[in-house]
Amino acid sequence: RDGDASVASPHAVVAAGGRYDAWLAAAWRARGAGSSYAFDGVDLHAPPGGVGVSVAVRKAAALAERFRAERFKSRGGSGAETTGFLSPQTSGNNGFATTAISAAAATDVVVCARGGGGLLWERLHLAAELWKAGLRAETPPSPCPSATEQFAHAAERGARFMVTLDAVALGAGERVRVKSLVKNGGEFECARAEVVEALRGALARRGNAVGGR
Repeated sequence: RDGDASVASPHAVVAAGGRYDAWLAAAWRARGAGSSYAFDGVDLHAPPGGVGVSVAVRKAAALAERFRAERFKSRGGSGAETTGFLSPQTSGNNGFATTAISAAAATDVVVCARGGGGLLWERLHLAAELWKAGLRAETPPSPCPSATEQFAHAAERGARFMVTLDAVALGAGERVRVKSLVKNGGEFECARAEVVEALRGALARRGNAVGGR
């Protein structure tokens, strides 16, 4: 059953796949004479077989967390662990409201940019540093995302923090801005060289650090 990932069901679909022989054969024929697959209209090679699969990783993680929470609750626990994040539903917090998301499906940090043509290399470099330090980090999949796109991505991924690399601030003294995306969270600036440790400390204080999970 392909439905709400928050509903724990033994029939939820988290992966789908199959063979793609017919599709490959059609694509092979569509290339026609003169392609790398044919010579004087005669096929040099038969089309290969093919298989594929798509896995809904976030959905699987959310379901796993839900099952874990239900088992915990059945043993007298208090329920699922969730965290607040910004969702583009109501006004406030730049037009994003605070909602709950499964901790298993959330990310720790979204790396964003302001100016500088999107600062793609700098964003990817910082995200890689954060992963190396054990923090779940990602950046919007766009070379030059707008502020709205970056907040929307953070909301979709349930990010706890947003790190903004400002082209002017970086050039003036290697400063970055860190904003908490949980309810009543604050923001601060720190040196670019110190942001990884600053985030590790902030996440540890909230009990959400990756280390030890």
